Amino acid sequence: QPYDMPRALSTAEVRAVVQEYAQAARNAREAGFDGVELHGTSGYLPMQFLSSGTNVRTDEYGGNAAGRARFAFECLREMAAAIGAGRVGLRLNPGNTYNDTSDEDSAATHAELMRQAATLDLAYLHVMRAPTPQLDAFALARQHFGPRLILNDGFEPDNAEAALQDYAGAALSFARHFIGNPDLVERLRAGQPLSRFDRKTLYTPGAAGYTSYARYSAAPATATA
Repeated sequence: QPYDMPRALSTAEVRAVVQEYAQAARNAREAGFDGVELHGTSGYLPMQFLSSGTNVRTDEYGGNAAGRARFAFECLREMAAAIGAGRVGLRLNPGNTYNDTSDEDSAATHAELMRQAATLDLAYLHVMRAPTPQLDAFALARQHFGPRLILNDGFEPDNAEAALQDYAGAALSFARHFIGNPDLVERLRAGQPLSRFDRKTLYTPGAAGYTSYARYSAAPATATA
């Protein structure tokens, strides 16, 4: 379908959207979710506000890093007020330029938001590995947010365990491995090999690549009488 022509939100509309995030958090709790995570990566609205390449606003939600971080911070603050800070997390990916988002100093910008978010006593910061080796997103998060970190992206069972042993984070999250291994937890516990997911089946209709991955079997089944 043809895209709609985007327009900048008015300041009043931005404040209304902040309240929509708070209401969404309430809705999630009423639906039975334990908590919610503000998605601040991949070109979603919080990242559009955060990034200097996409945020050209001249009101209090634009300008320097503190202004660009304001939208995400206010969303987090209102979500925490709505359902409790211990039920709210934040996901960030410093250095990410996905969906045409870019920043003149991604490390400094994300550090600003991390410092602001740290004042809210959130459940955690879910931080992805930076796409460039020049930026250590995990170290940045430990310095500016603290130890309540969930580390993500590119982990295998061996280096995931090492990261936890080194106290690099409080927990690890997996995505690709969960797609290809519906029994990932059991495989990790038993030291079983992992299957690789088929990237060509991502976001495609049908069962292939969705419910078609098999559970691990060390040996073929043996027929019995």
